[in-house]
Amino acid sequence: MELLVVIAIIAILAALLLPALTSARERGKSITCVNNLKQLGACTTFYCDDNSGWLPRPGQLIGSDGKPTGQWQDHLIAYTGVPLKDRCWQEVLNTSGEYLPKKLFDCPSTSGVIPYGEDHDYGRNAYNTISGKNGDFLPKIRYASRRVYLGDIFNDSSLTGSSAFYNLSMAGYSQLTFRHAGLVNILYLDGHAVSRVRPAIPVKNDYFYGDWPESNYY
Repeated sequence: MELLVVIAIIAILAALLLPALTSARERGKSITCVNNLKQLGACTTFYCDDNSGWLPRPGQLIGSDGKPTGQWQDHLIAYTGVPLKDRCWQEVLNTSGEYLPKKLFDCPSTSGVIPYGEDHDYGRNAYNTISGKNGDFLPKIRYASRRVYLGDIFNDSSLTGSSAFYNLSMAGYSQLTFRHAGLVNILYLDGHAVSRVRPAIPVKNDYFYGDWPESNYY
């Protein structure tokens, strides 16, 4: 009888503590995610230093030589400490085309293995591109502390855009996602990373996204 009472007490305590433990575990994952974004911000600074102040372009283009220019992850992987022979931001796991994002490109709150080419844990602001250019010229950007650069995104094969995100009003396009207990982690162009609730993220374009006439933010 006494043993049953002890077991019942343990079960009650476990039921009370489990939500708190789950919340603490998710908070730890969110902190790791924020640190990933901060380090990717540092990698971006190094990239800009090596490329006359230009940010890597959000998506992939075909260059004048007919070869792909690479996505923003492809440009930053060289600054993450990955050996030269392994410089791909995703690790292909099998012949079925499943992969895992590598190191800083892997948000710990995502499910892990995903179909090749259909998903990204982090996306780059699609509006950070000067008309006719391959990216944005970082030294001349105004309001860098208010303008988002990278963030958590949800993206699959049914959405337009892969490595970049659009504002929350763009149905059918990849967008920021609030996967950390209702929070989204984002990195601003000045290098600081934070967690934000949905009401704090503008639905349509303003200085947060930067989709203004170029004269307004340069």
